[in-house]
Amino acid sequence: MTKMQALMSNSRTENVAYRQSISSSQIKVRRIAVWTVTAILFVIVILCATTAVMVFHPVPPPIVQVDREGASRLQADLRQLEAAKGSTTPKILRVDEAELNSYLQALSSRNQAAPGQDASVKDLRIRL
Repeated sequence: MTKMQALMSNSRTENVAYRQSISSSQIKVRRIAVWTVTAILFVIVILCATTAVMVFHPVPPPIVQVDREGASRLQADLRQLEAAKGSTTPKILRVDEAELNSYLQALSSRNQAAPGQDASVKDLRIRL
């Protein structure tokens, strides 16, 4: 027998002895642990793939209703509300989506920044 064959048979006998020293309950625990880790990794891969699909999926822009005369109507309502500011009864201003969108569009088109200036809105408060 060569040295290599002796080493191989020695390692085999050690492996068999090691396997015999492990109880069946330890083997079951290891199998459960391996399958649990595998299942957790599978779930993580599925969640990452789902997240990637949702993040990189192109979404169409929302449909925005705009009324051509809505901005002028809302401006007139705001003027009336400002005029009635001193009265004791609270006033409620009801605005629909089209009026508000057209009013905000008119405000943003009037306040276009010159080249080199910041075009962001500094203070906008809308309470719906």
